Amino acid sequence: IESGLAAMGTRGIYDRFRGRIMFPIYSLTDRIVGFGGRILDGDGAKYLNSPESALFNKRNNLYLMNKSKTQIREKGHVILVEGYMDAIRCHLAGYTNTVASLGTSLTEAQALLIKRMTGLCYICYDSDSAGQEAALRGMYTLQKQGVSVRIVRLTGGKDPDEVLLANGGLQMFAS
Repeated sequence: IESGLAAMGTRGIYDRFRGRIMFPIYSLTDRIVGFGGRILDGDGAKYLNSPESALFNKRNNLYLMNKSKTQIREKGHVILVEGYMDAIRCHLAGYTNTVASLGTSLTEAQALLIKRMTGLCYICYDSDSAGQEAALRGMYTLQKQGVSVRIVRLTGGKDPDEVLLANGGLQMFAS
């Protein structure tokens, strides 16, 4: 219960993440600090994250930063996407310098984490209006930290996962 994986309900303890695909969230030192869950079917919030705790603070983490940090430094830039599946699909397509902001709100702490790794960020959020508005907010947050930003615009109301599934990601990002 303390970890946030289970909760106490009127009928006892229940699994907070039931019916969801689970994504472990790692610290920079490869320790699991939290989880994200995406609903598979039915009603409810599309995504559910571990509650804030001494170990997990969503605003201080970027999904897959633990796996991407070396490639970010080597390539000289980071690709920032919104969600878990976007980041995973980018990695599978060879864009191993990709991280996810765990939603559309890029925080100051996340921007500072990016700044520690690189001075250039390609924001590739979903192409819907909410994603594009979030990309602009993220751009301002990163620029306040001295990070140069390029916004990648996808077409057709798609997200990076869908684009990569459709065409293999050819020429989707700058190399």
